[in-house]
Amino acid sequence: GGCPVTHGKGMDEVTGRLFYACMRDIMVIGSRGEEMNQVLGRIPYPEKQRVGAFIEGKGRIMWGYTEGILPIIYRFDPAVEPYTLEVVQLGASIRQWATEGGRYFLSLTRGGVLQIRDGGTGEVLRTATVSKPFADDYHEHVNKAILPDIKSMHGDAYVSLPHEGRIAIVDLETAEIKRYLDTGGEPTRIVLVEPKAAAARAASN
Repeated sequence: GGCPVTHGKGMDEVTGRLFYACMRDIMVIGSRGEEMNQVLGRIPYPEKQRVGAFIEGKGRIMWGYTEGILPIIYRFDPAVEPYTLEVVQLGASIRQWATEGGRYFLSLTRGGVLQIRDGGTGEVLRTATVSKPFADDYHEHVNKAILPDIKSMHGDAYVSLPHEGRIAIVDLETAEIKRYLDTGGEPTRIVLVEPKAAAARAASN
């Protein structure tokens, strides 16, 4: 109780504490021992931007984000108490993602630039211009997916570009664009499916 709107949830595996993204703040709830089912506190938002969900970063870091064009994102470290949210400037970020294990935090700006950031600190390591700027305000509703997407696999980032009808494949270590996949239409959400043969080779190595 006590939250007019509750969205995404994050969990700290070390403490077992749950962090619920509420409209006004982040609610902290225990899940183990004497803390079980207890509201342990609330973390205020330092800016007007709220959190809709969390992206898992490097180590125990969580990135609090919401939909739309974001000037900032919240960095949250549950290893440090009292809990606070650190503001990290993104510019005008239209989509965010973290690679496997949280090594990199990825942000696609409204200007068509993919930012490759450190998954723990948020520091920009490399950038790649993957498209022309996005012209519209992108605010999704439940009846239609319009936002671009970012996914990653085996050291590459896949970025859908609905305004150009294609997907960019970017090398995360060099920020070089390997190639574009022309799809036509307006590609939005990406699901990466690994071929069985490739998955078997990876498992044997």
